[in-house]
Amino acid sequence: MKKLMLGACAAALIAIPLVGYSVAGTDNKSGERLSDAQVRTLLEKQGYEIIRLKHDSDEIEVYVKRNGETWELELDPVTGNIREQERKH
Repeated sequence: MKKLMLGACAAALIAIPLVGYSVAGTDNKSGERLSDAQVRTLLEKQGYEIIRLKHDSDEIEVYVKRNGETWELELDPVTGNIREQERKH
């Protein structure tokens, strides 16, 4: 029984990072930074309207609009995952 539980836990630990990667919606396996076009496509598929996009050394900062609200998003430059989001007033 312990071996079965250990196997199930190991499988879950392997699957968790894969789920996070697929949420980003990119197939960027090269480790290269996303281009402006890739970021735009990724966010537009999620219903965002891009207002401003800026690449910094360690993140991509994007101002977007969705459902009448403006947001500032900080994205991982390789995966496109949203690291932080802040609603602007």
